[in-house]
Amino acid sequence: MVHKELIKKGWECSVNRVAQLMRRAGLKSKTGKKFKVTTDSEHNYPVADNLLNRNFSVDEPNKAWVGDITYMQNTQTQGSLLLLGFASIFAECSIDCDKNSPITQEFYAMVQNKFQYAISGLTF
Repeated sequence: MVHKELIKKGWECSVNRVAQLMRRAGLKSKTGKKFKVTTDSEHNYPVADNLLNRNFSVDEPNKAWVGDITYMQNTQTQGSLLLLGFASIFAECSIDCDKNSPITQEFYAMVQNKFQYAISGLTF
C-alpha cells in the first residue's frame, strides 16, 4: 500500500526497497480487519412482520417508529459497546442509549421505559 502511494506521487522505488526502509525505521503497516458477519438469520426466534413495507410517509404521531441495535468494539476498554436507537418517522426525533453490558432483562426494561417516555411526549 505504501509502495503504491509512493508510485502515485511520482517516486521511483521497488516494493522491497520500501519494505527495507520501513523495517529500518521501525514502521509497520496496519491492515484492516476482515468483515465479520454477526447477523444470525438461522434462528427459531419470532420475527416481526414488515408493517411499513418501505412506506415512510406518516400523517400522525406514534404510528411508525424504527429502531436498530448494533455492537461496536471499544478500543479503550477492550470490550464492546451496545448502541441502540429508535426514531419516530412522524416527528423525526430519536431516542438512543448505550450500555457496556450484554442484552439482559434490565436492558430491555430500560429500553421499554425510554420508548414509553418518547411516545407519551415526555422528554428525558
